[in-house]
Amino acid sequence: MIDWDKILDDFAHRCGKGGPDMTNPRHLALLRESLIKSNTDFNDYEIAVNALVGNLREGEEKDYKGTGTRTGKPGEYKYDYSEPSSKTDGESEEGEGNPEHEEWKKKRSKTNKLVDDTQKEVLNEVFSISKAGDGPGGIAGGPSAGLMNEAISVHKETVNSAEKKLEDAGIIDTSKSADEQLNDLNDNFEEAVDVVVEDLLNNKDFMDSELAKESVLAYNQDGSLKSTSKTKLRRMAGTIVGNKKSILEAEKKHGWDSNLTETDRYIGSDNQLQNAADHVSDFVKRNGQDAVLLTPQGSRIPFFKEDGTPNKIKYKNKKGEIVEGTVEEVVRHQIINSGAGENAGDTISLSENSGSSNELIFHNISNKTTTNDQISHSTPAEDLSKRKNEVEKLKKDGTISQKQAKEARTIMETGAKAKQQSDKDLKTSTEKASKTLKSKIDSDTEKKAVLQHAFDKNLVPNVKYKDEPNWPDPNKKHHWRGPGRSENIKQPRIDKINKKYGSMEGFITAMQNQDQMGTMNAATGKRNGPTAEELKIMERLCSRVKHWDEQPEGSTETNSLDVPKEIQKHRETWIAADKQEHADLNKIKTKQKIKYIDENGDEQEIETEAGMGDLVLAEEVAEMVHYHFADDDYEDQILKETSMTNNGGTNVDGKTLKKCLGVDNKSQFLGGFRKGSTTQQTDSEGNLTGLIVTEMAIVLQKNENPPPTFIKKEVVIAEKRYRTTGGKTDKLASLGKWSPEMTKCFEEQRTT
Repeated sequence: MIDWDKILDDFAHRCGKGGPDMTNPRHLALLRESLIKSNTDFNDYEIAVNALVGNLREGEEKDYKGTGTRTGKPGEYKYDYSEPSSKTDGESEEGEGNPEHEEWKKKRSKTNKLVDDTQKEVLNEVFSISKAGDGPGGIAGGPSAGLMNEAISVHKETVNSAEKKLEDAGIIDTSKSADEQLNDLNDNFEEAVDVVVEDLLNNKDFMDSELAKESVLAYNQDGSLKSTSKTKLRRMAGTIVGNKKSILEAEKKHGWDSNLTETDRYIGSDNQLQNAADHVSDFVKRNGQDAVLLTPQGSRIPFFKEDGTPNKIKYKNKKGEIVEGTVEEVVRHQIINSGAGENAGDTISLSENSGSSNELIFHNISNKTTTNDQISHSTPAEDLSKRKNEVEKLKKDGTISQKQAKEARTIMETGAKAKQQSDKDLKTSTEKASKTLKSKIDSDTEKKAVLQHAFDKNLVPNVKYKDEPNWPDPNKKHHWRGPGRSENIKQPRIDKINKKYGSMEGFITAMQNQDQMGTMNAATGKRNGPTAEELKIMERLCSRVKHWDEQPEGSTETNSLDVPKEIQKHRETWIAADKQEHADLNKIKTKQKIKYIDENGDEQEIETEAGMGDLVLAEEVAEMVHYHFADDDYEDQILKETSMTNNGGTNVDGKTLKKCLGVDNKSQFLGGFRKGSTTQQTDSEGNLTGLIVTEMAIVLQKNENPPPTFIKKEVVIAEKRYRTTGGKTDKLASLGKWSPEMTKCFEEQRTT
């Protein structure tokens, strides 16, 4: 049953002050968003609208959460695109000639307050760690260095200052065409980055910002910047130069004059994404039936048909289904949902040109710090869900039988269960250690004093002096050293433990029975257990005195206080389960048809066999590496043609991606994909750190001189790294990184 009151409340809230106006084109997009949020079937949209009209008839006047009122009589509430909104007051009519650029900007800003109101406050918003990390977009939860790269790419005053310096340096000559400016920028790319770095160092707002101080700026004793800070600055500068290049490329394709172009940039957080979506709706309202969307790849997509009705196109919704919507709705959808799944964008740029004022260029950009920066991240649970979905698709399209699909799901669930058990067992490592630790300090007051000293002072016994009497003695300073990065407990953590548990001993006592720790989980009826932070503290506390439980040579018992060694056993169980799952899936064979163009220009097709494990992983990796950029058959035109990644100045779009992969279409990608080797990484003591590197490669390549038509030629695409995010005792998550071969190819294409 549809809850119309809830939908109407949400709809009116989205419309803001003044309430719903059923003749406003923008409100159609807002209504659809309310229907989607309520889980109303998207494909039954027209039915839903008619039902909405019927529900609106009941009201004479009703307040909606203080956002305004709606009044109505039967038949007044309807959507009518037959006479779309004309240009706003103050804009020149067609045929009167284009206004001067500055005048155009003033008139535009009168109707588009988003530019003024949003960008005036953007300094505080995007250069603040707390605000920048709050939203659901691509930057949420990212490392502070990543947030800085996002912030620097959209801060209008910083970008404008940097571009002005490029003009002063003669790298950008505004008297030249976009094509000529692009050539100059490519020829002087590294110099351009140098110029922008210098400008950032002299930008007081940037240098004084919380985010810069937190994640970028670090100094040597002589007051000079550390080399790591200089490297970060070059990456950020590269981002600015790379984004400038992408705008110039789009201007070149559409014949725009760079001097007449204004670009508004939005970071991937709640307010900014909403503002970017509203900018699009405002643009459509201002330009009415003449409004046109331009893509960086060169396409022109009108918002309306010639008869004045909305132009509808296909796009991929949040469920991964190909559905239909108006161009305005689709663009808003891509913006609001940027940074998730195939929608790679973390920052949005919207460009308008006073010489072509009815055209809007939309860039959906994922800004990365470096060429080999992570390209995706997920959890094992998310990976399992994706793989199951792929099995369902293969079953539906007849690639596999129902029996094979059932077998594949069983294998996946068995593997997932084993890996989940391994993750649970990680916590028992610290539980076992806490029991040993408690018994040691209960039976020996000197040991208790040693551990208390190590905890209170955040110090580590110095093994250089382990042969001295009474080592480690709390009264002998040289018996102790400061903690390394992976040993540090830090004072705020010490204070928090003392406040929550009363003392170090209280904490150790609680950790002996972890099922009784933490908040109650309403879904399971059980407690959540210790936090990742508490597990980390226990592991590091035990490491200070692991010599207390050293086992004699030849013993089958392990040192329970050496938590990393205990963890290694569970990590190895996880790795074995993952390998077994893939091997078992590969026993299920599938037929894959691979398309190619022969020497005569005709499309041909051959059939090859692939294991289910490789095929399912191929689909997962295709999303991870944003293969849709390069997919000629991809149905979501706007997502495909507006998306790109800017890897610290090295731009990667569909053309570059396809060239570096060495494939012509997705059938070649899927048919040739294989999972490569798996390696384990260890720390200095030989402990498995939980980081696994799996190389994914295309090993089937088209032969330029057939026969045979295809040859085995390995192209390593990416590495999927399984690692923890909350310390050694935390469960594994994964991130994807480009392979060295791909990053080298991207960089070679940078100035072409």
